[in-house]
Amino acid sequence: MDSNAKIADLFARHKADAVLLHRPYPPFAAAATKSRFGGLPALPSAIDWPRMKDGTPLHFLAQVDCGALPFPGGLPEGGMLFFFGRDDEEQIWDEEFAGDRPWRVIHAPDAAGDDPPRAAPADLPPIGGTYPRPNWRPFLMKGEGAPNVHVEWPVELRRMETWPDASALTEEDWDAEGGAGWRDRLLALVSREKQAEKAEAERALLWEAYDNRLEAKRAEAFYAATGFARPVKPDEPYRGNMETALRLFGADDDADAFPQRWIAVGFFCRALRAGLEAASARAVVADVDAHVAAAETWIAVAEEANAADPLPASDRQAFRQWLRSIERNDVPKRQPVEFRVADWIIAATEAVIRSFAHDRDLARLIPASVYEAMASEFEGTTVWGIQYSQMLGHAPSSQQARMTDDPTVCLLNLASDAGLGWMFGDVGEATYRIEPDALARGDFAAVRASLEGH
Repeated sequence: MDSNAKIADLFARHKADAVLLHRPYPPFAAAATKSRFGGLPALPSAIDWPRMKDGTPLHFLAQVDCGALPFPGGLPEGGMLFFFGRDDEEQIWDEEFAGDRPWRVIHAPDAAGDDPPRAAPADLPPIGGTYPRPNWRPFLMKGEGAPNVHVEWPVELRRMETWPDASALTEEDWDAEGGAGWRDRLLALVSREKQAEKAEAERALLWEAYDNRLEAKRAEAFYAATGFARPVKPDEPYRGNMETALRLFGADDDADAFPQRWIAVGFFCRALRAGLEAASARAVVADVDAHVAAAETWIAVAEEANAADPLPASDRQAFRQWLRSIERNDVPKRQPVEFRVADWIIAATEAVIRSFAHDRDLARLIPASVYEAMASEFEGTTVWGIQYSQMLGHAPSSQQARMTDDPTVCLLNLASDAGLGWMFGDVGEATYRIEPDALARGDFAAVRASLEGH
């Protein structure tokens, strides 16, 4: 069997359906759903918010409406599953090291998902502790803490085909074909002293070919399940950022141009204020103190206004004129706005989209042109490839994937998500696993979880 046939055989043998936790974009496009990432859990009143042994509350990560699962797969047929985890700066989920389980899974079999959102405990720590996650980092000054509740986004549960990582394949997988037939034929061609070296080289080539093919197959399955268009990434990402920012900035007479609403003003000015705190920025931006003072004034105005209200024409004109006036002091400006201003426009727009994602009416206030310009930031593609969260099937891993002969079930694999702005490890994943017999009897206290990064 040649390598192409071997790889095709591995894909065919190990293909498994999974439940994709699809994060619709735009968020108002979601079908009616009670599943979601982040926000506050619809915990029944009889269930306590989970805490660690020392009393520290865990962060809420996701809830899944089991009645909406696209196929059974051994998961509960009804009720709600709630997933919690410790999301501090270290993100240590090693039970032996922590002396506790820094995660919990709760199944409420009689819950319909319509319980009111449970308020977060007053002592719930900020997400990331002293190291805020990416979605809040651009807006915080030194010493400011991030929120303690994750951004909320509706989730649709969809079927998706999956295949194992190369690291999950066993010796038997690599050697399958009536024992080690392909290897035997290879070794017969070389002298015995070269057998081990040749076998290892063959395995390495096969592994690389499998991994390359796997990336394409996962992309095909992801786009088939989500309906997202494949984004075209610019050859020069920073130039691409400027192009995106200029699309968002638009023209003065365009009602959809940045900023449309007061919430965008607030986020932009916080990003500017935090960005100009760095000595490297202050060295190249002209009139830093004047711009920081202007930002503080705009922040105060934005906080007095309704975040979702549009700016009056005069305020919008004055704000846009101020953005144009922000210049570097070392090179002449060649664009309507400078590169740092472009970055702050994009960061503010990302934050607005996230902030409105939980509410259909708010999400619809964002113009279609804005959603289109920002699609590549929210539709799953990252520098690490496509990232998505799933239940069941073969879950991708940034380290060592679960071996194909491991009987444990992937209850949930939560991937780092640039759209949500959350991160596990260094662009890794948080994985909840359960033994089949424990799943069958509904013993979710038996779940074990791990958190890994690159």
